[in-house]
Amino acid sequence: MELSPHVQEKLLSGHKLTAVVEAGLVQEFIKTTRVVALIEVTTQEIKQGGEQALLIFQTARVPVHSAIDLSIEQVLPIDSNLKCELDEYKVLDCSMSRTVSCAPTGIQVG
Repeated sequence: MELSPHVQEKLLSGHKLTAVVEAGLVQEFIKTTRVVALIEVTTQEIKQGGEQALLIFQTARVPVHSAIDLSIEQVLPIDSNLKCELDEYKVLDCSMSRTVSCAPTGIQVG
């Protein structure tokens, strides 16, 4: 099922959806589904290329049937090097690959 329309419905005006993938979160050997979206803030206040962020959504059901099935769990701002700091020791590298892996938190995107 196409996730883009459901994620786009959750965004504010001035936010542009760049990419969206279904992902799995593994905590204590239990895998749950997440939806990860890369967005860009395109408002006129941002003059140089906008700002980007990863939105991580929890899903009420799989497959996702509507925007109501999605709730934002976390927002991770991305810097100009396409990296976002989860805390002072963990960095998630989001550069040009559709595969993102962060072992300390169990996030896997395929």
